[in-house]
Amino acid sequence: RSAVPHSDVHLDAPPGDEFGALAGAFNSMSTRLALQFKALLAHAEIDAGMLSPVDLPRIAAIVLKRTAELVPSERRFLLLADPPAPRAYQLYSETAEGASCAAATISEEDTHRLAGATNGLHFALSDSWSRLEGLGHLPGRNLFVLPIPLGRKLGGAIVLGYDDERRPGGTDMSILWKLVDRVAVALTAAQRDLELHRRAYYDALTRLPNRVLAMEELERAVAQAARHKRVLAVLFIDLDGFSDVNDTLGHHAGDELLALAAERLRRCVRKSDLVARLGGDEFIVILPELAEAANASVAARHLIAELSE
Repeated sequence: RSAVPHSDVHLDAPPGDEFGALAGAFNSMSTRLALQFKALLAHAEIDAGMLSPVDLPRIAAIVLKRTAELVPSERRFLLLADPPAPRAYQLYSETAEGASCAAATISEEDTHRLAGATNGLHFALSDSWSRLEGLGHLPGRNLFVLPIPLGRKLGGAIVLGYDDERRPGGTDMSILWKLVDRVAVALTAAQRDLELHRRAYYDALTRLPNRVLAMEELERAVAQAARHKRVLAVLFIDLDGFSDVNDTLGHHAGDELLALAAERLRRCVRKSDLVARLGGDEFIVILPELAEAANASVAARHLIAELSE
């Protein structure tokens, strides 16, 4: 006996007799088993992708590849939420290397519409009144969109494109729902990893890099400055009289002051500069790639003037 997980085995038998009927039943069973094996393989691959920090592009490539094998359609896409931005998503499509990615925006109305469509949405791309705005540019005649719920939010969707009026049947829907469940778990794990990274490297109050990340970035900036023989400056900043704010107005007012100071510091520097909170009322600003050392004094005076207001 042998198991063939990647392809089904078919018997050739003349129709019209009991051997033909048995061969037909065997072929039908073989086809179902092959689908089940491929579905289990897809689940195992997605699960393996979550054993280390979650790589969503890799998981997207797995889902697109396996969906092509399991559910008939002309085209396949995977929509995944981009956690840092509300209503922002990444739309993955198939490529020879795995999956390509493009930004997509789903309106709040379409987000609620999709989240409530537990059995999916099927619509013609030519019908502007029925299609989803963020997916209206996709090729083909019809789309079927199955949402990926993430608690009360929309985590994304599996999108199938057709050149005719087809839509997934009962067996196809069962396969898709199981894939949706696996992708939802992967998205939850990715959000967990992102939150752990944020807690480890960013200050919760000001959302600035914390001391740990600041020291890592400073070490990297010093090495680059030495390698390319460029000028680098580090400004150390603390707020005079900050303890008086806490003592007289309370810690809530002190927190508001720190958050405002962080916002002003961030607003005053270039995108290539780094503002970080070391702790308490202490900040640093890393200024890489200065044309000359005197530019650090100009930046310092600008920061002091902005904070003094």
